[in-house]
Amino acid sequence: MVSGSGDVTVMTNRLTDTSVTAFYFYGHGNTNGNVIGTTTAGVSAKDLGAMFGNKFVSSLPASSPFAGKPFLSTHNPYFFVFLDGCNTALGNLPEAFGIPKYVAGASLNEAGLHMRAFLGWTGPVTFQFDTSHIDWSLQFWTAWMDEGNSDVTVADAIRAAYQHDPSVLNNVPIRWYGNGSLQWSTP
Repeated sequence: MVSGSGDVTVMTNRLTDTSVTAFYFYGHGNTNGNVIGTTTAGVSAKDLGAMFGNKFVSSLPASSPFAGKPFLSTHNPYFFVFLDGCNTALGNLPEAFGIPKYVAGASLNEAGLHMRAFLGWTGPVTFQFDTSHIDWSLQFWTAWMDEGNSDVTVADAIRAAYQHDPSVLNNVPIRWYGNGSLQWSTP
């Protein structure tokens, strides 16, 4: 949990460890979904991407044979990221972690890319007043990671969490990108 500006520094220092391939964050996300951290300090998607060597270009230049198409270069991709904070699915944080936002799960496998998944919220979530989002997250982790659940996919765990807390879907739904067939035991 990130609760102070010093925690942001600790978090970014740990993220540069190349053996770290999954990341869960609980804390603040800014209004456009491009910064996570505290109300006084944060790390931007741009800085994360630079730190990992991941670069996202939303539209390649006209001189490229793939003009207008998005491009993602990844040097340190994460296989799973869940940013459990406001607006975290809205900006470029998925690409900063090396998880393409605009490529469907099936296409990831066809392209020979690693199985990767990103989860984030599509708007402000009021954790301190509304326990449904906390319950949703707990149900997701329980469905995906509990003993004996090694064959449960991200998509199935998301469905299980919504079955337990359907109000979250109407309030501020989760959005996921990447490959829904990722299992906790896959990497």
